[in-house]
Amino acid sequence: MNEKKLNALIIDSESLIGDVISAIVKRSGHQAEYAGTMVDALIKVQEPFELLFIQDQFLGADIDILVKSAREHFNPLIIILSLEISDKSERNSLRLGAYSTLYKPISPDDVTEVLNDCLLIPHNVQDAFDIPELPKLIIVDDDEDVLASIKYALKRYDVVATTSPLKALKEIARTNFHILLTDIMMDEMNGINLIHNAKSIRPTISAIVLTGFANKKYAMEALKEGAHDLLEKPLLPKVITGAVERLWETKRLELEKENLLKEIKEQNKALVSLNNELERFAYISSHDLKSPLENIISLISWILEDTGTHLSEESADHLIMINSRVNRLKALINDLYEYVKVGKHNYRVESINVADMIKDCVDILNIPNGFKVEYSEVLPVFEGKKQLFYHVICNLISNSIKHHDHPESGLLSIEYQVSGDFYHFSFSDNGPGVEPRFHEKIFIMFESLKSRDTVEGSGLGLSMIKKIIEEEGGRISINSDLGQGSKFEFTWPILNNDKK
Repeated sequence: MNEKKLNALIIDSESLIGDVISAIVKRSGHQAEYAGTMVDALIKVQEPFELLFIQDQFLGADIDILVKSAREHFNPLIIILSLEISDKSERNSLRLGAYSTLYKPISPDDVTEVLNDCLLIPHNVQDAFDIPELPKLIIVDDDEDVLASIKYALKRYDVVATTSPLKALKEIARTNFHILLTDIMMDEMNGINLIHNAKSIRPTISAIVLTGFANKKYAMEALKEGAHDLLEKPLLPKVITGAVERLWETKRLELEKENLLKEIKEQNKALVSLNNELERFAYISSHDLKSPLENIISLISWILEDTGTHLSEESADHLIMINSRVNRLKALINDLYEYVKVGKHNYRVESINVADMIKDCVDILNIPNGFKVEYSEVLPVFEGKKQLFYHVICNLISNSIKHHDHPESGLLSIEYQVSGDFYHFSFSDNGPGVEPRFHEKIFIMFESLKSRDTVEGSGLGLSMIKKIIEEEGGRISINSDLGQGSKFEFTWPILNNDKK
């Protein structure tokens, strides 16, 4: 027994019809909803229904709008509900690319047959983008001899051939065909309408037009309708196979592109969700954890003050260590919150004086005696996001000081040049250096080459710098080796109003 459950929507001005079809659908183990007004119908067709029963004269409205809206959100099987059998009703059904027309009074057997057909049809959008080695073809020509010769020429493919355009549309609704080969002049329906209806049912299908010399005018109309190629009769086997191979190669590339775009879209969606969760966590942490941490720091300070010399040296050291760890956790929470804000906060564009900014950072960082920071007074003044640039500059200076093995004789040299549309800055020090195998690791969140007890820090400094620079359109890299110092280089975009 097929356990697949279908969702059906019945759109009809007669509530009795809606009740009857809904009852049949539900009795078969599926789900059904009813819409009796245009407003209700327009709302409900936004939802993913596999089956859409729709009255052909629904309140005198243009049902094309409803059908188009439904197909924008899913690929439902369209069933027209009509009061009378007529050429007009059949033409309307074909024009809409409907799978079938049911005539009132509705027979339970007809509805059940439609449900069974619908179970065989792939509705998931991904099904349309599966890429087999060879395409599925459907050939339509009312000349049986021509049909047989084309089918024979394409015998290596998975082929369905029919002389009836109406039967072809039913097959297209059932099966995910990749290519339609159709004649133009056919009694039951011309090829132009067939292509139009086929694409309404299955938008991903491609078409090749088969035409005689006298029908070129109609063939051009078919090309405007979306046909990909035009083959003139009589047809040689190599011409037919060549056209199919060329079209399939193009279509494979299109399908691969669609798959890649879909994959990228899904990955972006996952990244956005993950980023939102991280931001929420950082926000909660920064607000809900800060207060308890401040209390712990205060309590430790009071204990040390109150106990004075009564506390053993070991206990005092333990309290000082706890205080250090709590301060580290506090710094981590602050840095994590700042990290997730990068790229989301609307920072102001202000004038940046790089020389003044370096001087401010040096004054704030309380540099050890003997450590020198050298830079030219002729550094650029430009427009940019000052708060972010300040964070980059101060962190690079701080990083050089914290990781220096001999800070009393440390030297950091800061230089710059203009390279195309970017300022190019370099921070070179005479510190211990970094082995090349660790060059990527140092830019990863929470990664450190030294113990947290050896070097104070949250482990977010360089990763935050990298994120800021890349969000602004620049790049950062390190040139270093063990015992040879480190040179951090980064680019920062020049805004249009700074270009001379």
